[in-house]
Amino acid sequence: MAFIRLSVGLILSALFCNCSNDRGDTSSGKVTVSSELGATTLERLVERLPVIDLPWSFDLRENEVQSIELSSIEIQLLANDPAQEAGSVLGILENDHEVIHILWLTPADSELPVISSFSSEGQFLRSTCLAIGNCAPWDEPCFSCHETIRIGTDRTILATDTVTSCECDSLYEPIQTPCTRYVQVMTGTLTPLGAWLKPTKRINL
Repeated sequence: MAFIRLSVGLILSALFCNCSNDRGDTSSGKVTVSSELGATTLERLVERLPVIDLPWSFDLRENEVQSIELSSIEIQLLANDPAQEAGSVLGILENDHEVIHILWLTPADSELPVISSFSSEGQFLRSTCLAIGNCAPWDEPCFSCHETIRIGTDRTILATDTVTSCECDSLYEPIQTPCTRYVQVMTGTLTPLGAWLKPTKRINL
């Protein structure tokens, strides 16, 4: 019987991003640390972060970005989730003094970029995973996927997964039939209320 193999890690990456983005829709009302402690933690974190100039690009396979390790209270503040245990931060996206957008990485099969946004007063707005989440940083038998993410100078967000999926036999050897090739595209915008993404669209190649 022919079938398509998907990695467990790939599925977990997709689940994380879906959960993260769902959480971002409602997390402005969640409180994980006291307001005073959260404001102090955020202020100290912002003081030691570099500013990231736009455009900014990320390649799931190729990027080896410099990041700053976070304390547990810092990562829980960025994720707005007391269960978040690990992560590292890249910097602030061109602070415009109205909102603070912090770009950080959360661990999955590979590190996935997330934007957490705060008001100038330190109020948490939302946390949004920028990855589509269907790609692992390696090829699977019968399945390859290449993910890239870009934030433009106009603050538009573009994430793409370029996928090749083939039918294989029980030994994971490709069957001589045409493979399926497509691109999944997710677009969005960085706004004063945080990063907002539209549903993913598929384009067959």
